[in-house]
Amino acid sequence: QIENDYGRTIEAYGGKLNIDGQDFDGEFLRIGRVSLMFQTPDGAYSRVWDQSARRWEDGAEHKNQIKQGLKIANKQIAPELVLLPVPAPEAG
Repeated sequence: QIENDYGRTIEAYGGKLNIDGQDFDGEFLRIGRVSLMFQTPDGAYSRVWDQSARRWEDGAEHKNQIKQGLKIANKQIAPELVLLPVPAPEAG
């Protein structure tokens, strides 16, 4: 049951991410088991984890949506629809 619930949760947690050889403090945003994102407090750097390439991709185009998702995960605003990058499902 715990594993099943984990796939339907949203979580924000602090940490560091190495971007171009430099460590940046920020927050990670996890949406279930399908999406992982990172953003610095000033929003200067936003990254999205690409599981197929197994690397962090630039997420600047999703900067505002990631910020909104972090606020929802931190319970600073009420849950609402947010358009975040989620990989397309693969054939089984």
